Order: sequence, then C-alpha cells, then structure tokens
Amino acid sequence: MSLKVLRKKIDNIDSRILKLLNSRAYVASQIAKLKKKYGQGIYSPDREIQILKRLKAKNKVKKKRALKRIRNSS
Repeated sequence: MSLKVLRKKIDNIDSRILKLLNSRAYVASQIAKLKKKYGQGIYSPDREIQILKRLKAKNKVKKKRALKRIRNSS
C-alpha cells in the first residue's frame, strides 16, 4: 500500500473521529444543562476517572500512554 493511500485512510479516520467528538461534546453540553438545572456541579472528577478507566480497559493498543496524552492535551 502506498503512502498516499495510507494517508488518505488516516484522513478518513480523522474525519470520523472529529464527527464523534462533536457528537460527544453536544451530549456533554446537554448533561451540563441538566446538571445546572438541578443545581449540580458540572465537573465530575470521579466520572472522568471512571471514563478513562473504562477506555483504558478497552484499549487494544499496546501504548496506553496515548489516552493520558489525550487527557492532558486540553
């Protein structure tokens, strides 16, 4: 497979990831609205830890540091 073809695959994957991240951000904003309506704090560190643990357990990539990098990049 050529470099051009592989890069095109990466571009397609990146586009799908971006769509999913935007969908996730929308749902997260809906959760924030509900929490605000009921007087709850928006940030939930326990929930964040729970999500990261779940993703780490599902991750098939050998270098699990990638999830930490994603989390720490914001």
